[in-house]
Amino acid sequence: MHRKGATRAYSPGHPQTPLAYRAVGQPVLIPGDMGRYSYVLVGTERVAEEMPEAYKDVAEVVRVAHEVGISTRVAQLRPLGVIKG
Repeated sequence: MHRKGATRAYSPGHPQTPLAYRAVGQPVLIPGDMGRYSYVLVGTERVAEEMPEAYKDVAEVVRVAHEVGISTRVAQLRPLGVIKG
């Protein structure tokens, strides 16, 4: 099973934006790591579906982690289906 890490970013006034945030837009949390910043953003009107170009190539991330010795690659998994909701 794969879990996507993206969060919704509904705009101000969007019917699915929680009431507490409807005036400003839905909060979006972008976590950093122990040595970097984390961010809070809000959704805007230019909402789009996912953009693959915004993601790092996971194969490259795994290759580097394996080669520098911070993890050992065991298997590559292929999704068989996608459920959104």
